[in-house]
Amino acid sequence: VKGKAADAKDAAGKKVDDAKDAAGKKVDEVKGKAADAKDAAGKKVDDAKDAAGKKVDEVKGKAADAKDAATKKAEEVKNQASSKVDEVKGKAADLKNQAVAKGEELKKSVGDAYESAKDAAGKKIDELKGKASEAN
Repeated sequence: VKGKAADAKDAAGKKVDDAKDAAGKKVDEVKGKAADAKDAAGKKVDDAKDAAGKKVDEVKGKAADAKDAATKKAEEVKNQASSKVDEVKGKAADLKNQAVAKGEELKKSVGDAYESAKDAAGKKIDELKGKASEAN
């Protein structure tokens, strides 16, 4: 009887050990699945971060391009306006020079006419003086 009891005890011990091993394997299996799930979730988070970062970079790039285009357009408009101002200033200077030249020309013309009239008057006076002295 003692032998059968020892065999039964050994058999029961083996069943407990088998149950412990099976439970340990199940625990390891669950731990492995949990670790895999954690890794997968971490990868998804990293992928989402990367995608968001790329989108941010893309938006920043577009904003920089838009700013550059606006700056370039502003420079073009400024240069066109500056050219127009220079053109108008040049025309104004030309008109001023023409007016000054015309004024000088008129002044000379009036001066010449005055001198000519003075000379004619002087000759006429001399002529009249000559006739007056002959009449005396």
